[in-house]
Amino acid sequence: MNFNGLFTEAAKRVKPDTVVRIANQARPSSAYFFNSILPERIVSTREVSTETMIFRSIMAGLVPMDGPYPEGMTVEGSSFNEKLLKIAIQQSFNEGAMVQLQEIIKNVQLTKGGNGSVKVLIQNFLNFVDKMLMQPHLDTAEWLRAQALLEGQISWTYNKMKVEVDYGIPAAALATNRTGNDGYGGSASKFWTDILAAKTYLKNRVQTFVASGDTINMIISNSANSLRVVSEFEDGFEVVRYSGSLETASTESRYRCRLVSYNLEYEVLNTTNAKEARTVVKPFLTPGYILAVGKPDIRQGFYLTDDVDQGGTPDPSQYDPLGYTALGPVMENDGKPGRWARVYTPENKPASLIGQAVATVLPVITNPKGIYRLKSEVV
Repeated sequence: MNFNGLFTEAAKRVKPDTVVRIANQARPSSAYFFNSILPERIVSTREVSTETMIFRSIMAGLVPMDGPYPEGMTVEGSSFNEKLLKIAIQQSFNEGAMVQLQEIIKNVQLTKGGNGSVKVLIQNFLNFVDKMLMQPHLDTAEWLRAQALLEGQISWTYNKMKVEVDYGIPAAALATNRTGNDGYGGSASKFWTDILAAKTYLKNRVQTFVASGDTINMIISNSANSLRVVSEFEDGFEVVRYSGSLETASTESRYRCRLVSYNLEYEVLNTTNAKEARTVVKPFLTPGYILAVGKPDIRQGFYLTDDVDQGGTPDPSQYDPLGYTALGPVMENDGKPGRWARVYTPENKPASLIGQAVATVLPVITNPKGIYRLKSEVV
């Protein structure tokens, strides 16, 4: 095998649309938690404009004989109009990786022959697309969702470009940052106070509370929170408040909650002290934050829509209760929506491999009143 053009044979064997197909294949929502809250949706334009007008019915009232009928509804409206963000990345299979791959190919040729070495090349070719091109895009989309849900806005400066997106989250839904003794790890913790505030705000229709593992451990370990673990799940714990020296568990459901642990991380360049490390690993869900996600409002009224299947009274189980992540068209893919990627070997560098990927994306929150964010200092 000619090691000066390692991927030439692999590129010939892989169909032209394979890279694009990998770029657009669905990922399990369990991998990116915020994707399960704002799932990706293909859109046909590079600008998202949502005009929501909900007509809520109120109780019919008394009216005298032959008297005028009282008005029987209220109207709530909201709007969101933003351009999708174009995100892109380019990766190169560096010389060190190429040398290592050469050694792998030589060993495979000795044990399995030429056909086995081609299979190894193709697998590495596809892994390069999946891990080096798609994962950075998926990570960026998840980071954007985290900013929208946890901060109520996106404020991002990158490559000398600044993006500001305001999602109109009510101030009442962004709870005060608890610090010192009031923090969830403090001696006068306001954990249960804030949990009750979240349940009240979301009308006791809380789908889940999600926090980092460090935050959950701090809460459970703090005796001031007077709680015990009722049950343990693969992704978290169900806890209940107790009272008295005998630690009698409260029978009130409001003093019970399920804490889901989300600890997935992303990696960025170290721009503060590159001498220590070239990259820094950070969590999508900042320690100290707890996001309360509301359930769909099954009593919502009639609203105008262009969805012929939903009409004016959608089934809550058939639509996204909070919003979605718009995935729009890209010019590099002839204006087709979705992620686009390509992998090629430059003519003047046949032993190298370059990958590029691009997408237009933006989280959209259609129900700003469906979330509540708690926040505490971590100790």
